[in-house]
Amino acid sequence: MKRLIKSVAFACGLFAAATTGSNAGVYLVGDSNVIDTRANNAADNEIFFQNLFNGTSILNNSSVNLGITGTTATVTTNIGTVTAGGLAGKDFLVTGFRQTSYSGSELADITNFVNGGGSLFLIGEGNTAFDDTNIAVNSILAAIGSTMRLSTTENFDRSNFTNISSLTTSGPLTAGVNSWSTAFASEISLGANGESIIAGIADLNKFGTAVGFDGLGNSAVVPLPAALPLLAGGLGFLAMVRVRRRNHA
Repeated sequence: MKRLIKSVAFACGLFAAATTGSNAGVYLVGDSNVIDTRANNAADNEIFFQNLFNGTSILNNSSVNLGITGTTATVTTNIGTVTAGGLAGKDFLVTGFRQTSYSGSELADITNFVNGGGSLFLIGEGNTAFDDTNIAVNSILAAIGSTMRLSTTENFDRSNFTNISSLTTSGPLTAGVNSWSTAFASEISLGANGESIIAGIADLNKFGTAVGFDGLGNSAVVPLPAALPLLAGGLGFLAMVRVRRRNHA
């Protein structure tokens, strides 16, 4: 009987583990305007940011105003040097836009933050005046081992606030996102390990990634083995039968 109970408990543990996903990793956008949802009220950008950030603690090391997304996150804004102390206790580091470079010590602290389970939201720009920002963001991506990159020569969008067409979304973070607005966005290369969370066609009439994600070895959605619920249910039924037989003995 004890062995059977242990087997049921083990199966239930596997079931719980299999149904628990992780959203930790690095998120990449090629445009800071995706956060300024006031410019295009038709888009659902703010829903994505609420899904992503609600209930988290964020160090905002960029020039974007996260408050306008309506997120319930606790946001600390510091556009100065990124340090381990500033990252302590944070779930997210938001950085990129208006930054032009990161020192070796900053890259080391950011890498340690990610290795410790922290997530990054990196913001590039499609305007050539911000090439230094994209290069700086790419230096973070290289330091943490992500295969994603921002282009310094190619754009995903070259107009002022375009609602992308042929919208495709992936994962629970895009629940409720039925439209997406972008403006002057850099092209995102996913590489071997990146994936598109939000993608579509902007004004350049080419399909591209609006929001990229790299779990750095941690899948954003852990698939549930099809047989596991049946296994857990079957062991539970056997345990119930065993108990009834013993009570009637």
